[in-house]
Amino acid sequence: MALGQDIERLAQIPLLRVMEPDALRLLAFAGETRIVLADTALFQQGEKSNGGYLVLSGSFLLHDRDGQGPRFGPGTLLGEAALLRETVHERSAVAEETSTVFKVPRTTMLRVLEEHPVSAQRLLGFLAQRLNRALVLPAGDA
Repeated sequence: MALGQDIERLAQIPLLRVMEPDALRLLAFAGETRIVLADTALFQQGEKSNGGYLVLSGSFLLHDRDGQGPRFGPGTLLGEAALLRETVHERSAVAEETSTVFKVPRTTMLRVLEEHPVSAQRLLGFLAQRLNRALVLPAGDA
């Protein structure tokens, strides 16, 4: 895939669209496209995660040991938290059909945020807003 196309796709992700164009360019340059065959795991529950996966085509079913979970398709960022911290996958992701993902390694993300403090501040602001929305009680519940 062309670098420009990778940048455009990354810019569509809410978490990443707040970042500066040069920061997105570095993420796109360092990321890697991967094809995952149908019925193949992208990752397994309990495995250490070292980055996020942008679903470019196809679909993935997330599930834990107890059964089936949600389905995700193009435009979804799987493993978002792993872009910023060490974590393990809480669920397995299995391709329902041959699918394509774009992986952004955590080491790259952290380096880009270090080199682009404005992007880091914007990302922090975005996450703070998301946390605030999650913590606000619905009207009438107070």
